[in-house]
Amino acid sequence: IAKLVNALKRYGFWQQPCEATIEVNPGTADLAKLQTLHSLGFDRISFGVQSLQDDELRAIGRIHNAQQALEALALARKAGFARISADLIYGLPSQTLTSLQDTLERLTDTGIEHISVYGLIVEDGTPLASLVDKGRITLPDEDTAADMYELVQSFLRERGFERYEISNYAKNGQYSRHNTVYWQYHPYMAFGAAACGFDGQRRRTGLSTVKEYIGQLQSFGGDDLRTSALYNVEELSCAELLEEFMFMGLRRSEGASLAEARERFGVDVLQRFASELAPLFEQKLIAYDASTQRLRLTERGMEVGNQIFEVFVIT
Repeated sequence: IAKLVNALKRYGFWQQPCEATIEVNPGTADLAKLQTLHSLGFDRISFGVQSLQDDELRAIGRIHNAQQALEALALARKAGFARISADLIYGLPSQTLTSLQDTLERLTDTGIEHISVYGLIVEDGTPLASLVDKGRITLPDEDTAADMYELVQSFLRERGFERYEISNYAKNGQYSRHNTVYWQYHPYMAFGAAACGFDGQRRRTGLSTVKEYIGQLQSFGGDDLRTSALYNVEELSCAELLEEFMFMGLRRSEGASLAEARERFGVDVLQRFASELAPLFEQKLIAYDASTQRLRLTERGMEVGNQIFEVFVIT
């Protein structure tokens, strides 16, 4: 990581960033490592905590336990990190409303000011999917998962966390700045295997495996660094750009700027999608603020965000 950071600095890609975030597995964190990361210039750290119940962590194959996760958060503070975030998952095997609330209580008691919460998605072909299919692991039913979602919203609100994006909550305005770049659909750079960058018109994705990436790099020889061979480039149409702009913007609590959509893509969203949006307005799943020209999801709309996003898919 030090080599990567120093290379970014040497070639001008790391110039007094307003935020430098590093993600760390709680099971591999120790004070020396965290101090080194902080000294390199990282000022924000995010831990994949997922749960503070040992049985739930074992069920999803995490290498850390609850105590290690709490210790990692404390060590990060000791190492000098003032901005600390944690990821949580609800809908885990054996998870209950009681265990989820206990996790939320213990996590917020640490004093961290940013939490990301995601519903469990069982991906096809994974060990977890196999265990679920064989009946060896039982997941919470849909009603219980919905109750967990509601618990997360109410609990974090009571603890002073603002929901500023569908899955992200912060106290005292401690938003994730790098993620905000993605949600605003602004350009971002990417380096390395499977890394994805966006220049405002095109998406550039690195070769998917480290072995493949390094093999292609070594085949160049000398200084003949043809990066086009390392990255697949996707040209995005205006319709695709608008679609993704709306997806990203609607994830944020303040919503998507329709003035910006008109300026960037030449489309009046309310007019172009009038028939599709009408029932969503009637069901109070979306709202429009004429003073800011922003379209946003309501609290109810955030529960079914993926269905609403489909409105903007142009085939």
